[in-house]
Amino acid sequence: MDDAISGMVGTKEALERNAPGLKYVPPITIPKSAGEAQQVLQAQRMAADDIKSVVAAGRLEEAGMKVLNLVPKVTAAGRVVVDTVAQTTTFSSGVREVQMLQLQSKLDDTLGYFGQVDVSIGQGLRGELGVVTAAQLQVLADLKDAIIAFDDFLQQIPK
Repeated sequence: MDDAISGMVGTKEALERNAPGLKYVPPITIPKSAGEAQQVLQAQRMAADDIKSVVAAGRLEEAGMKVLNLVPKVTAAGRVVVDTVAQTTTFSSGVREVQMLQLQSKLDDTLGYFGQVDVSIGQGLRGELGVVTAAQLQVLADLKDAIIAFDDFLQQIPK
């Protein structure tokens, strides 16, 4: 968030003053190291499995809230990992750049798939995907793709 917007809505008091009626949600904490980021990513991978069980139980609204919780954490932790790889890989600069671009691509894929899960949940909640069972099946299919992409990203991270 840039400084101008942050000054207007970056704190609970500023949000109440400049946009009354909106709920303040504090920003997520950015991991301070690649190790901490990997812990966050592993925790969110387990959260993805939980989302799957929530969808299977037919609780799409709860699943949507969980996806909205997962995405910013994966985004922040993923960026820390990508930035760390870009700065610390000991290969030649060309190899490092390729590795960093591949990792960034896997992160982008993961976030894109989870974005699709969010869209599908919204469509399911509005009844645009048909009956609840049809919506569940579509969301589960999209979630499967997101989890595969997430696993690919996690496997690409250098140990």
